[in-house]
Amino acid sequence: MKRRLAVVLVSLAALSVGTALAYDVNKDLVNLGSISVYDVTVVLTDVENVTGTYTGDFHTATPSTQVVGGASRTVISFSNYQGTNAAVPPGQKVHIGWSTSDHSSNIRDMYWTLLDGSRAGLSVVYNITNGYSYPGTHQIVLQWVHEMVPAIAAPVRARISNVRYRFFGTAVPLDNLNAANPNLADGNMNLLDAGPIDINAGVLAERSIGVAPSGPFVVVKYDVTQPDGLSDGSSTDYVQFQLWLVPTLSEWGTVAVVVLLLGTGAWLIYRRRVMTQA
Repeated sequence: MKRRLAVVLVSLAALSVGTALAYDVNKDLVNLGSISVYDVTVVLTDVENVTGTYTGDFHTATPSTQVVGGASRTVISFSNYQGTNAAVPPGQKVHIGWSTSDHSSNIRDMYWTLLDGSRAGLSVVYNITNGYSYPGTHQIVLQWVHEMVPAIAAPVRARISNVRYRFFGTAVPLDNLNAANPNLADGNMNLLDAGPIDINAGVLAERSIGVAPSGPFVVVKYDVTQPDGLSDGSSTDYVQFQLWLVPTLSEWGTVAVVVLLLGTGAWLIYRRRVMTQA
C-alpha cells in the first residue's frame, strides 16, 4: 500500500507542471529572391538538442553548434537539393524541418546559400517559430518571440497570419507536417486568428487557444511574411507540441479524495496488523 501511495504522489508531482515532451517544426519555404540559390541555413537562438530533421527536397541536413553573434548557437544547414545539388530558382517552394527535445527553437538568422554554403549575397529570410505557455489550467497560449538579428541586416518586423490549430490523439510524423497532409488543410483546422499580426523585433505576440484539448498533441499552422518586401522568403509553418496539461480544480479535488482514501486505507491496514499481533 505504501508503494502504491508513493506512485500516486510521484504522478501528482509530474502533473503539477505543464511540460513539453516533443517539439516539431516544418516549414514550406518559398524563394522570394531574384536569383537561384542552392541551400538553406537556419541559425537558432540557443543551443538546442536536435532529435531529428526533415530534409524534404534536400537530401542532407547537418545540425552543428557554432559561435554566432558572440554566443554558441545551433545551426542547421539543409543542402543537396533534389539529391543533385540542383539550384532553387525564384518562386520555388522547398520543405525543411527539425525536432528538438524542448518546447522552443527561436530563430536568430535564416538565409539562402550558394553551392559552397556561403550566404547568397545579402539574403535574409525573416521568420518566427512559435512556442507556447500555460497561464492557467487547461489553457494554452501560443507565443511568437521575434528574436531575429541577421548578421548582415537590421531587424525588421515580421507578419503572422492565418493562424490555425488542431489537436491529435497521436503525433503527426515530422515529414507529414506539410501541405500534402489533408488533415492539415485549412478547412480541417480551427481558425484562431486570420491576422495580420505584425511583430516588431524583440516583441512577444500571444494568442490564446483557451480550450481543453481533445488530444495530447497540437499542430499549429500559420503563414510568415515580411510586409515591407525585405525578406528573401516566405513560409507556411507547421509546429507540433506534445502536451501535459495542468489539472483543473475539479480534477485536483478528485485526486485529493483518492489520496485521502488511499491514506485512510493504509492506516486501517496498519491498525489491523497491530491489533492482530497484539
